[in-house]
Amino acid sequence: MRYQGSGIEFDPISLQSAGSAGNYSGAAAAVDIGNSYKTQREKAPRYDVLSAEAMKNAAAENVAAMEAEASAIGTGLSAFGQAKGSLLSAQGNIKAAEAAAAGQKQAAGIGAIGGIIGTGIKLLSGGLA
Repeated sequence: MRYQGSGIEFDPISLQSAGSAGNYSGAAAAVDIGNSYKTQREKAPRYDVLSAEAMKNAAAENVAAMEAEASAIGTGLSAFGQAKGSLLSAQGNIKAAEAAAAGQKQAAGIGAIGGIIGTGIKLLSGGLA
């Protein structure tokens, strides 16, 4: 069958080899199905091993993440402790300096009063001439 002008033909396919007899049972005997299956199983991916490795890798990744987080938190707390210690030390130094200044101021005031009293006693006793 042919459509005009298209150049396409629809002729039935001839099956010349359909009537030929072959030795299919002989071919089947040449193939060992059990051996083929065994070879395929030996070459097949080991999904149980792959899954176990994937779980082990995921667990190691989680452990590494937790250790990194703990290290970062520990470093932060250490830095905070050092900063707080420095602050407390500075505050203590300021209070000590203030107390020392107040003591020196008080000592200077007492010394001045003592000098005035000593001069006054000398004046009263006629010791200044």
